[in-house]
Amino acid sequence: METPIIRNRIVVRYNEIFLKGQNRAFFEKALCHNIKMCLKRHSVPYEKVNRYHGKIIVFTKEDATESCKCLSKVFGIASFSPAIELNSHEQGILEKLKENAYSLLLEKGIDSAKTFRIVAKRSDKRFPYNSTKINEEIGAYIQEKTGAKVRMEKPDLYVGIEIIMEGLIHMFTEKINGLNGLPTGTEGRIVCLISGGIDSPEAAWLLMKRGCKIVLLFLDQSPYSDETNIARVKHIAEKLSEFYYGDMLKLYVVKSGENLSEFRKRDDRYTCVFCKRNMLRFASEIANLEHADAIADGSSLAQVASQTLSNMAVENEAADYVVLRPLVGMDKNEIIELSKKIGTYDISISKVLSCTALPKHPATKSSIEKLKEIESEFDFSRIIAEAVSKRELFLYPEKDENSKEAQ
Repeated sequence: METPIIRNRIVVRYNEIFLKGQNRAFFEKALCHNIKMCLKRHSVPYEKVNRYHGKIIVFTKEDATESCKCLSKVFGIASFSPAIELNSHEQGILEKLKENAYSLLLEKGIDSAKTFRIVAKRSDKRFPYNSTKINEEIGAYIQEKTGAKVRMEKPDLYVGIEIIMEGLIHMFTEKINGLNGLPTGTEGRIVCLISGGIDSPEAAWLLMKRGCKIVLLFLDQSPYSDETNIARVKHIAEKLSEFYYGDMLKLYVVKSGENLSEFRKRDDRYTCVFCKRNMLRFASEIANLEHADAIADGSSLAQVASQTLSNMAVENEAADYVVLRPLVGMDKNEIIELSKKIGTYDISISKVLSCTALPKHPATKSSIEKLKEIESEFDFSRIIAEAVSKRELFLYPEKDENSKEAQ
């Protein structure tokens, strides 16, 4: 039995970071940091993570064929490949490329019934053979050894060869897609309102994809909801943390339902808009504590009564920070598909006690004057300060020790 080929390099590629000009090094370093955090979290032993011309190479201490797949959840990565490494300055390098390509394809089960393709990319123009020559020479060698046929479109097997400026050659047989986007931590910090439903986790996820650090805020609307909602939100936070590297993901839980009872006695039609305005007030307070740059929620334009353009404008007026709505132009089916991709859908549709404060006939075009008249009877500074002082903080991914911190 032949000795398995050890793929102890991971070739990491990115797309959007290329556009960053003089700031590119900042984004590359952030991506390297997040890659290290991912490898550490998943107990993947590595020696170093180096930046090269246009890509990042991870030097692992063992075969990375399976362990590298954790990188599929790191934002900023376009694709990656577990690979073997050669020195481009070795004598007889073309013969070594042929032999290694043959070994890699043998391991993948090549025979005369299979098709294959060789895909060489030569960034280092000092290398004596151009990409076409490499493809032709290795392709002919594989055909002679195996009887397999070359197919340019959708081959059964392929070998990728990347020759980079630093005198290194990487060879691989698979290219695993990443999430693209920007490395988490390269943009601002956002407080994301999260309800546990389908929409808000996707809003948070999309902001993470754009490089934002996020802080989750769940407002416990008891007595109009119960503990099942908190449990669901914690489960969603754990799922989102699978995509969050470079820091622990924070989830704040704040009780906010008590003053809703008093408001409903005044004018039930505005309950949803009042509730949303109140959420933005709480989010503003947490944003202040966290030195955040903005607030976000999962609103999608005209999906429900509180999400009409008119009501959104009224709700925004209560916030001290910019309110971002990443889902504003998406319809429900698109949001559901995204939630399934992320893995939050089944959690979000689990049975919990839905909010019991919903009015029968909610206002779709609220009057800011009417709302302010009713709200003038409330001391929001005191209400919010008291509630936030009793906040609970949970950190994800959860460690063995208790990660809950009473504030």
